[in-house]
Amino acid sequence: MTAWERRDGNRSVRYVHTGDPQPRVHLRADSAPPDGPAVQLIHDALTLPRVWTFGARLGAAAPLVDHGRVIGVDVTVTALDPTCVWEQAARLHDAVRPAPVPAERAGRALERAAAASVETSHHLATLATLFARPTGPGRIHAGQLVADVVRAARRLLEEPAAVPVGVAVTAALGPDAVACGEDPVINLRRPRRPPAWLEVGSPRADLAYLQVRRAVPPVRTLRELAATLIANQAAFGPYHSALDDIVRSRAAVSYLWDCVTDLARGEFVMLAAPDMATADRVVSLIHAAHADAARPSARPVEDARRIVRTQVLRRLASTNSLLLAHGEAQRAGLPANLWTALPAALRDVTFAEVDAAAPGLYAEPLATTLVVPVRAEAQPASTAPAT
Repeated sequence: MTAWERRDGNRSVRYVHTGDPQPRVHLRADSAPPDGPAVQLIHDALTLPRVWTFGARLGAAAPLVDHGRVIGVDVTVTALDPTCVWEQAARLHDAVRPAPVPAERAGRALERAAAASVETSHHLATLATLFARPTGPGRIHAGQLVADVVRAARRLLEEPAAVPVGVAVTAALGPDAVACGEDPVINLRRPRRPPAWLEVGSPRADLAYLQVRRAVPPVRTLRELAATLIANQAAFGPYHSALDDIVRSRAAVSYLWDCVTDLARGEFVMLAAPDMATADRVVSLIHAAHADAARPSARPVEDARRIVRTQVLRRLASTNSLLLAHGEAQRAGLPANLWTALPAALRDVTFAEVDAAAPGLYAEPLATTLVVPVRAEAQPASTAPAT
């Protein structure tokens, strides 16, 4: 697999070589700031339809979905010329630039997009985390959250210049791609710090749903990133980790567990869905494991190395997942050859390097968001967090 990239102030185009003879293109419009939920709502309501219209003219178009959310357009084309892709990216940028929209039509579109954005507990928890300010209230109702985000988006629409838009195009080319041989330089974005504790009531939820976030510690090299990924997996990963053994033996609950690395926001997101009666116990165990700051031992580290390498290789196994992985790194400003070099770095990084990365993980504060089932009428007054 080889990849390279062209970029200017308005567009980023990443070309990825795959063995698939059928060219594919992922089209995305990226607004700034990337973690601003009001801006994201405007993207979903008003910008994404323009991306779809543009993509449908290029070839067979399908929704581009990541973690259950439509983020762009996946287009299959008959032929792909890199020069053409670069020019198409400029045309896409022209097509999605903010334009005046009648207030009534914009309002209806925002309402629909907001309702869709909280249909699952995962997306509701993410929206609440990104919208809440660190010193804001610790509880909010899903209905009030939607209303507050829509109001913030309406205010932004009054000044279109406040919603800058760039475009990111990730293209899968044929076998004649050229490799980029430079060593990757890692400079992950630091996420905006969310509240330490946030509880969201939702009438749609039937289980408690938990997201625990912490920033990826500052890393400079590919080996440091690899060591940090393994150290995080050893401490908070889904299988054979110290925490998993603790929760299974002490809490004795049935739950889902995963640990997602969000490169675009520079954070780890740990996910669990415990039974409501044991949610507090699971949260306590997670925070106790973080406070304990235990150094990794050889067995969990080797298990974690295998798991992380498997996760990375799965992301590179198909054209669609490969383009999604490159698109995430592209939006994060990470180099085009990151995914080429990362599997080998995960294999070669030493136990000593993983051990040295662990203290940086534990130094990052945790931020916990818990979605709990509530009756539909249990809605508090507006607290309107700042964006």
